[in-house]
Amino acid sequence: MNKPETPMNMSELMLMQKNLNARMGDPMGSGEVAIRRNALALIKEVTEVLDEINWKWWKAPEEAKVVDTEKLKSELVDVLQFWTNMVNAAGFSGMDMSDAYYAKLVVCQKRITEGSTTQGWD
Repeated sequence: MNKPETPMNMSELMLMQKNLNARMGDPMGSGEVAIRRNALALIKEVTEVLDEINWKWWKAPEEAKVVDTEKLKSELVDVLQFWTNMVNAAGFSGMDMSDAYYAKLVVCQKRITEGSTTQGWD
Protein backbone atom coordinates (compact mmCIF):
# COMPACT_ATOMS: atom_id res chain seq x y z
CA MET A 1 0.00 0.00 0.00
CA ASN A 2 1.36 3.39 -0.98
CA LYS A 3 1.17 6.32 1.41
CA PRO A 4 -0.99 9.15 0.05
CA GLU A 5 0.84 12.31 -1.01
CA THR A 6 -1.75 14.58 0.63
CA PRO A 7 -3.68 14.33 3.92
CA MET A 8 -6.67 12.03 3.75
CA ASN A 9 -10.14 13.41 4.34
CA MET A 10 -12.57 11.80 6.77
CA SER A 11 -14.31 9.71 4.10
CA GLU A 12 -10.96 8.34 2.88
CA LEU A 13 -9.87 7.46 6.44
CA MET A 14 -13.16 5.69 7.06
CA LEU A 15 -12.90 3.69 3.84
CA MET A 16 -9.30 2.67 4.54
CA GLN A 17 -10.26 1.53 8.06
CA LYS A 18 -13.30 -0.35 6.74
CA ASN A 19 -11.10 -2.14 4.20
CA LEU A 20 -8.51 -2.97 6.87
CA ASN A 21 -11.19 -4.48 9.10
CA ALA A 22 -12.58 -6.50 6.20
CA ARG A 23 -9.11 -7.89 5.48
CA MET A 24 -8.87 -8.92 9.15
CA GLY A 25 -12.28 -10.61 9.04
CA ASP A 26 -14.13 -7.84 10.91
CA PRO A 27 -12.79 -8.86 14.35
CA MET A 28 -14.96 -6.34 16.23
CA GLY A 29 -18.22 -7.63 14.75
CA SER A 30 -20.85 -5.32 13.36
CA GLY A 31 -23.60 -2.95 14.44
CA GLU A 32 -24.16 -2.31 18.12
CA VAL A 33 -21.72 -5.06 19.16
CA ALA A 34 -18.94 -3.40 17.16
CA ILE A 35 -19.79 0.02 18.57
CA ARG A 36 -19.58 -1.32 22.15
CA ARG A 37 -16.34 -3.22 21.55
CA ASN A 38 -14.72 -0.27 19.82
CA ALA A 39 -15.92 2.16 22.51
CA LEU A 40 -14.24 0.03 25.16
CA ALA A 41 -11.05 -0.19 23.10
CA LEU A 42 -11.16 3.57 22.51
CA ILE A 43 -11.42 4.24 26.26
CA LYS A 44 -8.33 2.11 26.84
CA GLU A 45 -6.42 3.85 24.05
CA VAL A 46 -7.29 7.28 25.45
CA THR A 47 -5.81 6.22 28.79
CA GLU A 48 -2.68 5.18 26.89
CA VAL A 49 -2.55 8.70 25.42
CA LEU A 50 -2.58 10.03 28.99
CA ASP A 51 0.30 7.68 29.84
CA GLU A 52 2.38 9.45 27.19
CA ILE A 53 1.85 13.01 28.44
CA ASN A 54 2.24 14.98 31.66
CA TRP A 55 -1.41 15.01 32.66
CA LYS A 56 -0.91 15.37 36.42
CA TRP A 57 -1.22 19.14 36.71
CA TRP A 58 -0.47 18.97 40.44
CA LYS A 59 3.08 17.69 39.86
CA ALA A 60 5.97 20.12 39.89
CA PRO A 61 7.37 20.92 36.41
CA GLU A 62 10.74 19.44 37.34
CA GLU A 63 9.02 16.06 37.84
CA ALA A 64 7.61 16.11 34.32
CA LYS A 65 8.75 13.37 31.99
CA VAL A 66 9.95 13.96 28.47
CA VAL A 67 7.11 13.30 26.05
CA ASP A 68 7.95 10.75 23.35
CA THR A 69 6.11 12.35 20.43
CA GLU A 70 6.32 9.22 18.25
CA LYS A 71 4.66 7.07 20.95
CA LEU A 72 2.08 9.78 21.52
CA LYS A 73 1.33 9.93 17.80
CA SER A 74 0.96 6.15 17.68
CA GLU A 75 -1.53 6.16 20.56
CA LEU A 76 -3.53 8.97 18.92
CA VAL A 77 -3.71 6.93 15.70
CA ASP A 78 -5.06 4.00 17.74
CA VAL A 79 -7.75 6.35 19.10
CA LEU A 80 -8.57 7.48 15.56
CA GLN A 81 -8.83 3.89 14.31
CA PHE A 82 -11.27 2.80 17.02
CA TRP A 83 -13.30 6.02 16.62
CA THR A 84 -13.45 5.39 12.87
CA ASN A 85 -14.54 1.80 13.51
CA MET A 86 -17.45 3.07 15.63
CA VAL A 87 -18.53 5.57 12.98
CA ASN A 88 -18.41 2.86 10.31
CA ALA A 89 -20.30 0.39 12.55
CA ALA A 90 -22.99 2.99 13.17
CA GLY A 91 -23.44 3.38 9.42
CA PHE A 92 -22.48 7.05 9.27
CA SER A 93 -20.61 8.56 6.34
CA GLY A 94 -17.75 11.01 6.37
CA MET A 95 -20.22 13.69 5.28
CA ASP A 96 -22.57 12.76 8.15
CA MET A 97 -19.76 13.27 10.65
CA SER A 98 -18.53 16.44 8.98
CA ASP A 99 -22.05 17.91 9.07
CA ALA A 100 -22.51 16.88 12.71
CA TYR A 101 -19.14 18.37 13.63
CA TYR A 102 -20.00 21.67 11.96
CA ALA A 103 -23.40 21.80 13.71
CA LYS A 104 -21.70 21.23 17.07
CA LEU A 105 -19.06 23.85 16.23
CA VAL A 106 -21.83 26.41 15.65
CA VAL A 107 -23.31 25.56 19.08
CA CYS A 108 -19.89 25.89 20.77
CA GLN A 109 -19.20 29.20 19.03
CA LYS A 110 -22.58 30.48 20.23
CA ARG A 111 -21.72 29.48 23.81
CA ILE A 112 -18.48 31.46 23.57
CA THR A 113 -20.29 34.50 22.17
CA GLU A 114 -22.90 34.32 24.93
CA GLY A 115 -20.25 33.84 27.61
CA SER A 116 -21.76 30.52 28.73
CA THR A 117 -18.54 28.55 28.48
CA THR A 118 -15.32 28.56 30.45
CA GLN A 119 -11.75 28.99 29.28
CA GLY A 120 -10.74 25.68 30.89
CA TRP A 121 -9.59 24.74 34.37
CA ASP A 122 -5.82 24.90 34.08
